[in-house]
Amino acid sequence: MTYDNLNDRVKYMNTAHGPAEAFRLEQYGNLDLSFDGWIVSDIIGEPSEVRPTVDIRLFYTTAGRYVGHISRTLPSSKEHPMVVTKSRAAAFPSPLEILAWLKEDGRGFLGTNSKFAWEELCGKLPWLSKSATVRA
Repeated sequence: MTYDNLNDRVKYMNTAHGPAEAFRLEQYGNLDLSFDGWIVSDIIGEPSEVRPTVDIRLFYTTAGRYVGHISRTLPSSKEHPMVVTKSRAAAFPSPLEILAWLKEDGRGFLGTNSKFAWEELCGKLPWLSKSATVRA
């Protein structure tokens, strides 16, 4: 199968990952993002007492869009005893746009969790299998 069109891709997702689910992603300081689709990558950050924990989830929607969700949990301190979680989400029509968004979040670089999430996305979506690395 070539997965050239949305119907082929959705059919694959239903077969490989089960029926689509409804998601609502909370965003810090913005409207929540809701859609129907599948979690394709779910990378949980390493908890730390001094650095934010970064969790990254990537989705594929029934409308053929790629959704990214980055959640940062800021560690508590004596000055700020409450744990704060800030998250943001965005939807993109192409995988290269979500890759650019992940790099933008990392100030021009893919962070460790972003890289793992991107590689997992490419590994689970056959039409992206050759996009996990840069080819020279």
